[in-house]
Amino acid sequence: MELQHYMGNIFSQSSLEKLYDEWGLKRFIIYGEKCQPEKQKHIFVYSLIGCLMQHTSPEKLEKFMLDFFIYPNDHILPKTHFPRDDWQKLIFLCKQNGYDKPVLQYILTEENKHQFSLVLSDGKTTKCESVSYRYAKKKTIKKTFEYITLILEEKLLNDPNYIQLEDAINKQKEDVIEQQNEELLQKWQLKQTEKQQQKINKTKEKKDQANERDRKRRKIKEEVKLKKQSRKGKDTIYREYTTNEIAAMNPAKRRRLEDLGILSKSK
Repeated sequence: MELQHYMGNIFSQSSLEKLYDEWGLKRFIIYGEKCQPEKQKHIFVYSLIGCLMQHTSPEKLEKFMLDFFIYPNDHILPKTHFPRDDWQKLIFLCKQNGYDKPVLQYILTEENKHQFSLVLSDGKTTKCESVSYRYAKKKTIKKTFEYITLILEEKLLNDPNYIQLEDAINKQKEDVIEQQNEELLQKWQLKQTEKQQQKINKTKEKKDQANERDRKRRKIKEEVKLKKQSRKGKDTIYREYTTNEIAAMNPAKRRRLEDLGILSKSK
């Protein structure tokens, strides 16, 4: 009944007319002579939904229904208020899962102890006895609540729909983890590539610097060589001397040049 009320609200004529105006469907409709568009807006919205259901993929159709019908009407969803008290929780779970309302029985034993027993419709009986009335009652309800939750948990875990949902969720998580790992791997590979490129650039820079130093060194050496060559025969002793220069030399210089083999020894 709550679901019927909810569906009636989100697909009410006024809601569909608002969507008609919001989507601007008037632009895409060719009206007949007997058509009254102002009174049939909801019909065209139903037609559009039917067309989408025929020709749209389930994923896009689900997103469409969520975006335009479910999320905007979240405030009118049926509200289930789960009780906080264990006894009320137990009654709620029994009602939701086909059990009869549990019966809680109380007796005072001959030893003046308080005994509570709780019987479920499947025959399960839980008892607790204590000198404390409150403790005995609370413990009995808690044991029964734990028992029924274990049964419902086992039933849920064996439900094919739940297993399929769990598999889908796990697969989605695995896909997310795999995607994250791929992104991390790509970042790491990119970082390694950048490091390798930096290393190559640094090596190339060092090589260029060494080549530049070597070029300067060779240039300086060549300049010195050219300078020596330009000076040869004029400013150095290793040159040919004219007869007048030899005649003008003092004896010590002449003997030194003769010892070096620059001048031929005088006879």
